[in-house]
Amino acid sequence: MQFGNNDTCANYSVPHQYDQHGVFVSYNVICIVSSLMSICGALYQLTPRLPRRPPRGRTELESMLRQNVIICLLAISDLLASVGVYDHVLMNFVSVYFSHRHLIFHHYQ
Repeated sequence: MQFGNNDTCANYSVPHQYDQHGVFVSYNVICIVSSLMSICGALYQLTPRLPRRPPRGRTELESMLRQNVIICLLAISDLLASVGVYDHVLMNFVSVYFSHRHLIFHHYQ
């Protein structure tokens, strides 16, 4: 199967929107949406919350603090990864959109 500018959908005269590597654009949209959801989840994990009950001793307090630090570090790493994926896929999506828009514009003139 060849991906090119002459591929058309069966029901529409609009060309398939593939990027330069042959990846369908809807995949990029799904990546953008899932990255945004992951960013929101990471930001939610980073919001400060009060404990459900006070710790009963020093060891429980240290354990709770250690758990909070681990959760915050995991949320930060998830946030950075999601922002990286979002940035990469969004730039790819924008470049594909404008390249196909340019081709479609010249096709109808």
